[in-house]
Amino acid sequence: ATAGGTGPDVFWVDVTNIDGYIYFDTIIPLTDYVEEGYADDWFEIPREDMYRGDELWAIPLHQSTEAMVYNQDIIDAAGLEPPQSYDEAWTLDEFRAALEKVTKKADDGTVEVWGWTTQYPPGVYNVEPLMYAYGATYMDPDMTTYAGYTNSDKAVESFAWYADLFKDGLSPVDRIPDIFQTGKVAFLQTNPFVLLDIQQRYPDLNFGVMPMPCGETCAVQSGAWHAGIHSQSEHPEEAWLLIDYITNEKGHKQWIETSGYMPARKSAYEAMPKLQEYPWGVFMEGLIDHAVHRPANVAWPVFNAEMTNAAKNVAVGADPKEELDRVVEMSDQELSNY
Repeated sequence: ATAGGTGPDVFWVDVTNIDGYIYFDTIIPLTDYVEEGYADDWFEIPREDMYRGDELWAIPLHQSTEAMVYNQDIIDAAGLEPPQSYDEAWTLDEFRAALEKVTKKADDGTVEVWGWTTQYPPGVYNVEPLMYAYGATYMDPDMTTYAGYTNSDKAVESFAWYADLFKDGLSPVDRIPDIFQTGKVAFLQTNPFVLLDIQQRYPDLNFGVMPMPCGETCAVQSGAWHAGIHSQSEHPEEAWLLIDYITNEKGHKQWIETSGYMPARKSAYEAMPKLQEYPWGVFMEGLIDHAVHRPANVAWPVFNAEMTNAAKNVAVGADPKEELDRVVEMSDQELSNY
């Protein structure tokens, strides 16, 4: 649509694509549409995602993050007691030991119950907390290079830990529809909206929620879809009215209640008591205390694609160091174009 000159007035803006849209003049700043102090109602990470320098570019609809949802019956049978807050979060070693306890295999080696899997296919989103837990980061603080960061020793160690889950039969390589909802896996790394799905489609499923396991640090994903105004819009004033309607305090709260995502606005969080209690509170605790940015810049499309390939490849036996070195080479090459 953009190439054809028919871009929409208002469009979805994933946080990782904001820099690209700015660079290619696909989005307009919203700074002049908001009052002084507008950013005060937003949590720190989404507030930073909205801005580049002093310019406001797009408004978050929510925050995206994950925690570990588990099958309570499987956990009880294994004699495990998962933590309910990050103060008591399992270490990565404790989590690995728990996976070994709950994974069930038939006499012929066929896995009947897997230990762990993720809601989304392997990629940046679901390996980021693990890499950060190991003390790795994707880029230098100034975001000028991936070299020595995405392929650091700690990053390679985290990928090796990840790869072992597949090699040792604790996690399935292939995607299995409704794997958690049908009792074929004990732990599911997933978004909070999955709780709504379970409640609606599997109301008898006995489940719990625990924090992401921690290493040198605790880490959860952040960032989400925003709303922005296209640079080709002939009606920016009206476009802003729509964005403000769906992202103001009332609209934001309604979206959170409907979608099952976590709020980016403090006022919405404060107005929804259930988000301050278990199990939803586990997701919010992670976001408030342990959220990390995804490495958003103009090279993101290449980095995202290559990291996804790397995560898939190590799951089937590729060397973690070689995979991450390739990610760095391709991503830094792309970054140099800008």
